[in-house]
Amino acid sequence: MFSHPSKYTVIESTDHNDILARLKVLNVGYAHFTNGTYALPTSITVATTLAGFKYVLDNVDAGLPLILAINSDASMRALGKSNYENQSKRAETVAVPLAETFPDNRVIVMFYDDKAPNSLYEFLHANQITHTLYKWGFGTQKDAPKIEGAEYFDHVFGYPLVDDLKPVCWQETPHVEQQNVVVADLRNVLITPDRKCLFPLPPSLSAYQKEGMVEKARALDLI
Repeated sequence: MFSHPSKYTVIESTDHNDILARLKVLNVGYAHFTNGTYALPTSITVATTLAGFKYVLDNVDAGLPLILAINSDASMRALGKSNYENQSKRAETVAVPLAETFPDNRVIVMFYDDKAPNSLYEFLHANQITHTLYKWGFGTQKDAPKIEGAEYFDHVFGYPLVDDLKPVCWQETPHVEQQNVVVADLRNVLITPDRKCLFPLPPSLSAYQKEGMVEKARALDLI
């Protein structure tokens, strides 16, 4: 099992060269990505983040690092969305559960100051870091907002929303059809309509898991 020096690693600088230098120190090559503001309550963000990475790890490559690219405070101000927690708090709410759920994978947080992560992803793609990207709700149908930066990844997954609640930047993202997005419906497969995970989680995260999943996993010798 990979031993984390801490629950997750934070790259504080938003300079692209600084980010790349830190990734090289961490010996990170290809990685699995998602991005967003993570400004909504944990009852909304945690289970979707865990289920999203669970699907990627089960279907693409189980050994790669998991990277959360998060709108920095500067990015949130540029979007006119300043009435939220600071970037460190927003990162912590999803990074800690992610690291606890997938202890064999390095979990890394990075921030971007632009409104969208496109330039960051372009830079990391040029340095062979980007591999998979997933988003909830984006890129899932013709009139859905596009997945920003999708062109810089080998595999891109769009998951239909579990309910009618839209992400924070839904209205700011252009609605265009994308050809390179694989739509995977995780509802009632990895997550319930009320945002409970349908796979075993650590006891500390039982609030985000459908009741009875631990017992079921034990019966099947999965844990």
